[in-house]
Amino acid sequence: MGKNWQTALNRLGAVITAAGLPFTHLLGYIGLGIATVCGQWTNLLKNRKFTKIAFPMVLFVGYIGIRAIFVNERVPGLATFGNFLANWLIPFAIGYANGFIIDKLLRIYIYSFAILIVIGLLSAAGILPHIIFGEKVWSEGMLWCFHHHNALASMLIIVLSLSFFTGNYRKLTFWTTPLFILAFFLTGSRGYLIAFPVLLFGLFYETLKSRKKIEGIVLAVSLIIFILAALAVPTIRYRIRTITAGGWKTEIPALSRFGFWEIGKLAFAESPIFGIGPGQLQVRKDLLQKAEKYGLPIDEKSGKVRHLHNFYITILAEDGIIGIFLLLWTLYILGKSLYLKKGLSAKFIWAYFAILIGNMFDSQLRGPSGAIDLFFIMGLLISNGESNKPR
Repeated sequence: MGKNWQTALNRLGAVITAAGLPFTHLLGYIGLGIATVCGQWTNLLKNRKFTKIAFPMVLFVGYIGIRAIFVNERVPGLATFGNFLANWLIPFAIGYANGFIIDKLLRIYIYSFAILIVIGLLSAAGILPHIIFGEKVWSEGMLWCFHHHNALASMLIIVLSLSFFTGNYRKLTFWTTPLFILAFFLTGSRGYLIAFPVLLFGLFYETLKSRKKIEGIVLAVSLIIFILAALAVPTIRYRIRTITAGGWKTEIPALSRFGFWEIGKLAFAESPIFGIGPGQLQVRKDLLQKAEKYGLPIDEKSGKVRHLHNFYITILAEDGIIGIFLLLWTLYILGKSLYLKKGLSAKFIWAYFAILIGNMFDSQLRGPSGAIDLFFIMGLLISNGESNKPR
């Protein structure tokens, strides 16, 4: 009886996570919490395949936790450690533990995301309010859908890949693909727009390899139509032009990236091996002041730096060479595990690469929105139908 209740709670938590993540990471935390307290995930500790894959991630998160103890400001340091624990390690483990119901969970995630985007488009059309429950849905001429618009773009890369690869044109999940393509362009995220060609190449490449002509036609037509639709929105048209015509050179939000990266350079020079410590960028106002002396404007109204608009430079600055090494090792093992799994997992590698490239211009991998989705989905894909019981 006990094991039956554990299994039920495990599945319930995974279902809540899959259905809730598109709307808010808070529902994701609730689902992950339910799946965690049931205790079935402890079986993974006896699974050699899982422990081998998760080992670099455990070292990376553990290193940040240890460093957080030896910093001047422990609260932001421990918060950073908790962030990686809650948005990387736990969702990956729970996703892996529920790989045996991957088909059900992916469908729930895709359909839930489709509902969210419909709400966003209705808000853009003025049928629904632009702010719902105090959160932005359509704002500044861009699609937000209860998230930051850049975070939404990273999440859409994930779900777009899943919807396109989980079936063929006979399945409903496939027909959500055009909806997600439209939504992606309406986010106005320039960093992920730069990364998008990687995913797009992968979608066409896998289509040609499998000789699925109808899917390729639907993808091409949808892409053309929705690029034109996005260009019809003045805000989106302007943001695309800043990339293609060099307008970013005179735009403070884009130009300030270089100011943030200068802060990373200063922090790294101060402590190249261990970094200045997790979460310490936001309390080091002196670094912000030094960077401003170089004459590069920094678009940070709060007066503190939360991240450097580049996930890797942020890790290098706060966690040093050791931290960036553990990070790259973790990302390599996860990518290798996806590719070797074959099937949907191997095809998802294109979305994985696109997200990694997008994080060169922003920092969604810090979590929650974006990171928690990615690691939960990767856990499912890498497990991909395996039992969560030890072998």
